[in-house]
This record gives sequence, C-alpha cells and structure tokens, in this order.
Amino acid sequence: MKQSSLFLTLCLVFGSLAWGQAPTPEQVRQSVAQSVIELKAQPMAVGGVENRFVPSGSEPIAIRIYRPAASSSAKSAALPIIYHIHGGAWVAGDLDTHDNICRRLCHDANAVVVAVNYRRPPEHPYPASTDDAMTVLSWIQANRATLSQSGPLILLGDSAGGNFVASTCLRNAESAKPIPIAAQVLVNPALDIRPGSVTFKTYAMFINWGMPDMTKANEPYASPLVSTQLNKMPPTTIVVGEIDEIREDGVAMHQKLQAAGVKSTLFEQKGAGHFGPYWCADHSSVKPALTFVLGQIAAVK
Repeated sequence: MKQSSLFLTLCLVFGSLAWGQAPTPEQVRQSVAQSVIELKAQPMAVGGVENRFVPSGSEPIAIRIYRPAASSSAKSAALPIIYHIHGGAWVAGDLDTHDNICRRLCHDANAVVVAVNYRRPPEHPYPASTDDAMTVLSWIQANRATLSQSGPLILLGDSAGGNFVASTCLRNAESAKPIPIAAQVLVNPALDIRPGSVTFKTYAMFINWGMPDMTKANEPYASPLVSTQLNKMPPTTIVVGEIDEIREDGVAMHQKLQAAGVKSTLFEQKGAGHFGPYWCADHSSVKPALTFVLGQIAAVK
C-alpha cells in the first residue's frame, strides 16, 4: 500500500479538476464511497447492529451501534465502548463507508461501538462536525445503562476523524463536568489545518470548504496540535503511515503529548501511505496497524 491517498480515494475529484471543473461535495463523497466498495472486503459478523438518532436541535444526528456476540450480563456491563468518529477529508465518509472497520473493532475488541454520522461541510461548516461529535459523546454517557455500564470509553477516529477525536477530547476536558474518557486512538490524524501546514497543503480544497473564515483554523478545536491544554488529554495511541503526506501531524502530536506528561504511544506502519479506504474497509493491507490498535484497546482499563 504505497500509493498516495489522494490518488486512491479522490481520483474522480482530480479527474474533474483535470477537465477544468471544480468537484462538487457530492462527487467527493461518491469517490470516497466507491473506493471503499471497490476493495470488496467482506464485513465481519457481529452480535447486532442498530441504527438510531440522537436528538440535536432541528436536525437529529444519525448513529449506528454495534454490539458483540451475547455474553453474560456481568460481562456485558463491563465491555469497552468505542466511540468511532469517521474520516473522509472532512466532507466525505459516513456510517456506510466505515461499516467494515466498525464491525472489526466490535468483534475483535469485544466492544460496543457507537459510530456517528456528523454534519459535514460545505453545507455545515465548522464547528458543526465537532458540535455533533460532542453531542453524541454526551448521549453515550447518558445512555451508559443500555451500552456498557462500567466499561472504559475509548474515542477512535481516522484522518479528519482523528482531528474530531482530538478536538472532542479537548472540549470535553475543558468542560464544566468532563466525561471520563479512558483513551483516544488517532489513526493517520490530520491535526493542524492552518494555512501553510502540511495538512492544509494536502487537503486545502476541502479545508476551505469547511472554514469560510480561515482565521478559525487557528483555534485548538480546529487544529488540536496548537492547543496549550494537551496535558488534559487522555492516554493516546497514534498510528501513522511511513510515507503518509500528513505523517508529521501524528508524530508532532505524539511528541507534544509526551512533553505535556501524557502517555502517548506511536506506531508507524512501514511502507504505508495514508490508509484512506483501506482502513475503512478493514483491508488486509492495514493489518499491522489494526493489530497494534486492538492490542492497545485491550490494555485500556
């Protein structure tokens, strides 16, 4: 898996650009979704899948709950909860594109997985996505009795989803009554979207869609890497690809967290670029990274 993530996941988009046309958000979404489908990865069976909506003003937030195979009541009450926030260049990705990886996490980690379908730009610019992520975090805490009463809560996201996970952990830590978060897992995270950053240079078109006012890119909830409150973060696992365009975001966050006294573990998959659709589809090419992530989740108490 050495190809560029942009070539693999957004070929349709850049095909449009080659013809002198700017892509539409729907073209981007279709391109990302199609790249996952074309991998033809088989979904893992789990105990149950439930689609629900979380109330949120005038527009409820769609979520999907994955439950592992039935176990005793005592064991079910202590299952880990993985709150999954998908990636997709901020504007793409949804519950279906990341269905396979959520099933894998549910099955192999023996965890309840709650996946969120947050609002996306450009229809809903910043901070709509992060607001939705926070709303569902609060819903998870309020519904512990029906999910897992005492199991550890772990937040996990890939690419832009890693940005949202880090932002959510920061917002939660700075709230009046923080929700206990046992760990966060950031996979190929995009953590600095300020103009001039490597992530901005790689994904400028999509970041601009979500940030009509680019001065807000300097806010820590938009670019978590610039936060001065990283000491408040939970224990963290960061996964990067050796030749990923935005690798340095994950490495820099790992170094900053360690300097702030936060336990942080960095895993680099050799020869890998941005995982993109391979991660979403639970493709065999990301097995080294996924195996490491599952081991880290199993160690969370």
